[in-house]
Amino acid sequence: MKKRDLVLWVIVSIVTFGIGGLVWFAKITNDVNFLSKQQDKANTPLVPEEERYTTSWIAAVFFTIITFGLYGLYWAYKTSRAVFVAKKAHGLVDSTDYSVINLILWFLGLGIVIQVILQNELNELSDIV
Repeated sequence: MKKRDLVLWVIVSIVTFGIGGLVWFAKITNDVNFLSKQQDKANTPLVPEEERYTTSWIAAVFFTIITFGLYGLYWAYKTSRAVFVAKKAHGLVDSTDYSVINLILWFLGLGIVIQVILQNELNELSDIV
């Protein structure tokens, strides 16, 4: 996992008419998959199985395209929830659960804002992981 510049990715998404947004979507998906598979020293998963998001980036992009974005609703909730649980597991107790907020943003058509929120949360975790 590495930190990504939020402003840069928003600009790339706009300039490339959404193609950059799909690439960013894939990168966020990979990072959340990485977090979902982490274990502590006793080989116990940090993120419980019901909270994990382990769909590959290619499947997530494919499902989002063939469902005309509806899969994005599921993706927004599950990835937000997995990041929140991972932050708690890494000791960031003052973190916020953005899963419901991201669902509302999805219904408002603000997918890029969801990506900004998730990337910001992942950037906070990248210092720890």
